[in-house]
Amino acid sequence: YRTTVPIEHEGQKFEVVPFKVGFHYLETMNLRLSSGRLFDKTIQSDQVESVVVNENFVRAMGWDNPINQTFEYDSIKRNVIGVVKNFHYTDFYRSVLPVMFTIAPEKEFNYLTLKVTNGSATASEANLRNLWKEIAPDDPYKGMLQDEVFSNWTHNSENEMKLMSFITAITVMLACL
Repeated sequence: YRTTVPIEHEGQKFEVVPFKVGFHYLETMNLRLSSGRLFDKTIQSDQVESVVVNENFVRAMGWDNPINQTFEYDSIKRNVIGVVKNFHYTDFYRSVLPVMFTIAPEKEFNYLTLKVTNGSATASEANLRNLWKEIAPDDPYKGMLQDEVFSNWTHNSENEMKLMSFITAITVMLACL
């Protein structure tokens, strides 16, 4: 579960989920823009003070027109340039909190996110695994496909349902006694 950070706007504090990302991350993850624009590498202010937020962020702030609204975060006045539709960034059982995206300097990148064409995911992942062995032979490869993430979540949900069904059956049997 992602941690939240406080932001300040007009004397009020709000808790939001921060994402520090690179340019084109939002497009790569196929997040849908509902208003404004996404980050642009050619615009200097996008690298420092611009943010893209989700619809729940806009709702929490009570904004009718979020584009060009400002707030303070990390001692920097931030300017909203775009709003993306709400999306799940953890499991599907948790509610979607207000989210903001800022651009991270390349030296702070911790993850590589790739979008591949249909049918090439397994081959692309195998190529990445081999490249990783060349680049960092002593570090374990920790890559995964998005399909694996969803599969794990589905598997865990099915196990929870089996457990709940078993408990329900025992409860009904005890009630009948």
